[in-house]
Amino acid sequence: MQQPYSSDLTASQWQGIEKLICVKRKSIWPLQRIGEAIFYLTKNGIIWRDLPEGFPPWQTVYGSGRPVVL
Repeated sequence: MQQPYSSDLTASQWQGIEKLICVKRKSIWPLQRIGEAIFYLTKNGIIWRDLPEGFPPWQTVYGSGRPVVL
């Protein structure tokens, strides 16, 4: 397991958010990890393709997060 990022959520924070998310498609990546990648993007102001290793591929995060971030 990698070191957590400052944008990662605690278990209790995730439980509060998870109830509000409507998942329309399946992914091999856990929804929490996709959410943390979106938070990492918005906190650090990076482009999709610059996500560090350990996060889902940028295409997966983009497909899930684009409607949220834009």
